[in-house]
Amino acid sequence: MANLDRKMGFKPKNIKNADSNRYLIATSQVTRHGDVIRMGTSGLVRGTSSGTTAPIVGIQNGAIIDETDGAVNATAVSGDIISVWDDPNEVFVAQIASHQQTDAYVTRTTSLCFDEAGSAGAQYIDDAASSLDSFKVMRASYEENGARSTTGTYANVECRINPVKHLYGVAGVTS
Repeated sequence: MANLDRKMGFKPKNIKNADSNRYLIATSQVTRHGDVIRMGTSGLVRGTSSGTTAPIVGIQNGAIIDETDGAVNATAVSGDIISVWDDPNEVFVAQIASHQQTDAYVTRTTSLCFDEAGSAGAQYIDDAASSLDSFKVMRASYEENGARSTTGTYANVECRINPVKHLYGVAGVTS
């Protein structure tokens, strides 16, 4: 059975035990649940953008919230917050453009990682791009219908943020 093409961003594999923290988000940001979130130079988080080398904070959990009244905003204004799954050891599930069982996908080296791509709310792993080396694919995951993803296009995979690209980093790992 073919994999389903449903780019819905990233989500923790074990969502019941995943913790998130709140961060102030930079104004004018348009981000969605499941988007990759990076640290901006101002100290405020922001959505990912093509070619950015800013450290990854984690994955957005929920909507942009106006902290004064709890309203949901489509575009961030000053003082808005977002929740972010920011544990550098969290395993996420995401769609990949094409998944193969080859060394680039199954070895432990951090130099064999892939970039994120897509728009707000529909991000995925681009296995054809590795200039940012943001995500390390671990193995195939499951489709929404419960079937295991197969190798090939639109597979759901388990992945982790590359430790050398995460804001918190991991002790003993250097880029």
